[in-house]
Amino acid sequence: MKKVDELPFELLALHRQGETPSENWLTGAEHELLCVTESGAAPSFEGDRGIEQVLRGICEEVKGLHPVLETGKLIGLKGRGGSVTLEPGGQVELSGAAHPDVHRLAAETSCYQTALETVAESLKLDFFAMGVRPVLPVSRIPRMPKARYRVMEEVMPMLGARSLEMMFSTGTIQCNLDYSDESDMALKYHCGALVSPILTALVANSPYQEGRRTGLMSTRQAIWDQTATMRSGRFEWMVENKLTYEDYARFAANQPLLFRKEGDQWGRADQRSFLDHLRSGDVQTDDWELHLTSIFPEIRLKHMLELRGADAGTGDLVIAVNAFWTGLFYDHEAIKTVLDHLDFIQPDQWERLAQACQKDGLAALVKGLPPVRELARMTVQHAKEGLKRRAIFNEKGEDESIWLRPLEDFLELGASPAELLVARFNDDALAARSFLCGTVQHSPWLA
Repeated sequence: MKKVDELPFELLALHRQGETPSENWLTGAEHELLCVTESGAAPSFEGDRGIEQVLRGICEEVKGLHPVLETGKLIGLKGRGGSVTLEPGGQVELSGAAHPDVHRLAAETSCYQTALETVAESLKLDFFAMGVRPVLPVSRIPRMPKARYRVMEEVMPMLGARSLEMMFSTGTIQCNLDYSDESDMALKYHCGALVSPILTALVANSPYQEGRRTGLMSTRQAIWDQTATMRSGRFEWMVENKLTYEDYARFAANQPLLFRKEGDQWGRADQRSFLDHLRSGDVQTDDWELHLTSIFPEIRLKHMLELRGADAGTGDLVIAVNAFWTGLFYDHEAIKTVLDHLDFIQPDQWERLAQACQKDGLAALVKGLPPVRELARMTVQHAKEGLKRRAIFNEKGEDESIWLRPLEDFLELGASPAELLVARFNDDALAARSFLCGTVQHSPWLA
């Protein structure tokens, strides 16, 4: 990355504050689920069977969660270490606590999803896991009453053609992980960038949009590529092995400021960069973390690494994706071995790999590279070995590698969830959605 002048040191402080000794490394999961009513519509916020009632129900079912209000409306829940948030199109997201092992992450995910199933049944709503809403267009999705989202809906279309689809129609599995210092961050960022398209292929789960097949296995990934072309997706510097805190901060600081918050009020910013606003005194360094949430590379750096390349999936896949990244990143031998296999990939090959993975899932082929199915098998195997070496056991004496079984099962089937949907339902997006509705915790393909 080109460096013109020094950044204010305060912009690097957040990344440095995230440095954590390896013995204290934690794993945190975030995942979104989509919802439809009995008639197949997207639920509104208000009403007896609206999303607000879903949040109220979860608050009653899960101990330790407390309401988050905006202008008197319930827009989320907050608890010790975790939260439930309301996304622009009514997607409900669990931002889980950070855990020392995958066993505890799995327990949290199961507890939350059990509560969600109970609430959904009482309200006659169906939650389901897909990377993109398969039937409803953006125009038929009710808006949620969060001021920040109103500002984003105005601004985002100027940044990318598919930004509103991203906001209102997509769902993701995210894994949040620690790093020990700048060099460890760079190593993990580099490895994560190389591996992320392979994981995208393995758990691809969005072959439909607006009632028809898109020709892609991960339509969600394609939407993100066209959400905000200067601040989302993939960039060549992501596969370099020398990323620094300053490199990432400079990338983020030079992006236009999307919104400003003063007290409880959200407003639209002009299109100057965050750095220009900072130099003119319009924002303070305290606004930096908020700005970082509006930067959308496939791997995001804040005080932790956020790996964002997986389509939304059922609870077993949420846990499996987080186990996968934990096994790779928290075992030195695993990350080193995977890089030995992938480090030859050049930026142009990497982009072709990403495009092929979102199009064809596990069937993807890229000239000069092993078949993606083989790459996926290799990375899952090394993640498994990494988890075994961590040797963290549950009450049954099982190590964390048990949580990788859904990924191993899809490898055994030889197809991603999206490929299986297309094989069974072909062009029938409505039938595919009906098949998935109500399956929140366990993939119907692995029953």
